[in-house]
Amino acid sequence: MREVWLFGSLARGSATPRSDADLLIVVDEDARRPMDRLPDFASFLEGLGRPADLIVLTEAEWRAREGTALRREVVTRGIRLHPPA
Repeated sequence: MREVWLFGSLARGSATPRSDADLLIVVDEDARRPMDRLPDFASFLEGLGRPADLIVLTEAEWRAREGTALRREVVTRGIRLHPPA
């Protein structure tokens, strides 16, 4: 994992007990389809204690999202979990 970001209601401090954890994970280059990358993070997700909405992108895919609403939300309001900020 290159980067792990928590974003959404948990990062903003507006989560409810029913809120999921929105996570974006940036990984090294990977030829697999995004959905095929998800099992790599199963053990990481088990420790969250709540459902998670997971986005897994390669570095190139993350860079390609420059200027998008998702990227703005993550970098301006998210919490960088790894590596620590």
